[in-house]
Amino acid sequence: MVSIIFWDIQGNRIEDTLPDEEQVDILHSVTEVLPDAPVILRELRKVAQTDILKLHQLGQNHFFVFDATMSDGAHYIVRVARFSDPTELSYLRDKVQRECEILKWMGSLDALPVPKLILCDATSSSPPFMITNKCEGIQVIYGFGTLSEGAKMRNLRSFARFAIAMFQAKCPQQIGSIMRFSSNSESTRNSESTNVEIGPVVAYRKTETPSQCFSSAQEYIRWLIACKQNRANSIANVKPILRRAEAIFAQETKRQDEEQLRCIPWHGDAVSHNILIDSSGEITGVIDWEFHMILPAYLAVDYPSWITYDGLQDPKFFPTTGQFSPFWPTSKQEATTLRQKYDEIVKKLDHAYYLSLKKGQIARLIMQWLIADEDRECEKLGNWLDSLSMSR
Repeated sequence: MVSIIFWDIQGNRIEDTLPDEEQVDILHSVTEVLPDAPVILRELRKVAQTDILKLHQLGQNHFFVFDATMSDGAHYIVRVARFSDPTELSYLRDKVQRECEILKWMGSLDALPVPKLILCDATSSSPPFMITNKCEGIQVIYGFGTLSEGAKMRNLRSFARFAIAMFQAKCPQQIGSIMRFSSNSESTRNSESTNVEIGPVVAYRKTETPSQCFSSAQEYIRWLIACKQNRANSIANVKPILRRAEAIFAQETKRQDEEQLRCIPWHGDAVSHNILIDSSGEITGVIDWEFHMILPAYLAVDYPSWITYDGLQDPKFFPTTGQFSPFWPTSKQEATTLRQKYDEIVKKLDHAYYLSLKKGQIARLIMQWLIADEDRECEKLGNWLDSLSMSR
């Protein structure tokens, strides 16, 4: 049992316990879940050069996710793409291959605790899969609330190192997602022997995949707006709201200097469920890179999501119709204090990063509203834009 502390949408502090997960070994029955498993597990035995002792299923959302315990005690994570429609296979192969490439790239950067890619088969296997080592730790969403004040500060410093390493990475100056990565050196710090090729954005939805990279943030936002309109039941109702959002985004973009417009890598799903920490607050793993992009710095940098109460994460605008009840691992007051502490940390470490963080906040929040699948009729976005106008 793990003790957890969180705050609900009304701001109430709640103490609870996280029950221990039932570790059911499905090694000899895995074909009931995944008929193709024997072929994939045979590949795991080859690369690990040892036998599999146990196999536990961790999840099955976009991927089947398994934790394989080997006879030598090592753990590997096996992620297998899920699909029911054969027409999705090409899209999934591309997405898995690109995630493998971003893992290779991020794994070569200093200070990035990403899973080490062991094997990727996105072309010959059906379904496509990848194998990585296992990052130990607990998800931030469950572990942060019980940390001491010192451990929380250590967590912010750990995130800052991770974020600034990405900020300093050299990459192509277009908006898209990685296609291929290669390097002849152990570190990409100076990037002299690094090759990063990018292609169109890996979209959250197959039907919204763009045909090419974007040359500017404004072009990217117009594409997001078109996607948002297509998901709405009434285009007439959402158009005025989206026009307002686009106009404000354009104003905010004009405020940016060259350094904030420089493109850098972005983890498109760096939420508290995808960041692992140890008991000291140190980040031990940044996982699930399937949705990533190359974006202008003012859109790519951000505060740790677990100390955020802005935009979509503001309880006033948070979607209340969903499978899960929303909760935060910090109170609103403490989150404000921790963001101020984060400002102090990054301002000392990299002033250019700090400026991108501060100057891009409004534009970044607009981008997040447009990406989100929630609020399809843009009612909450409209209310948020109203609150933004009132606060200026």
